[in-house]
Amino acid sequence: SAGENGSLVVDYFTFSPSIADHLRSASLVISHA
Repeated sequence: SAGENGSLVVDYFTFSPSIADHLRSASLVISHA
């Protein structure tokens, strides 16, 4: 279910904060695209 996937994503980002930084950079690129 979506709820379970959401929890997995939160745990993954908590485990890998660097991934969150990459996502922020990617979101900036997307917003300027």
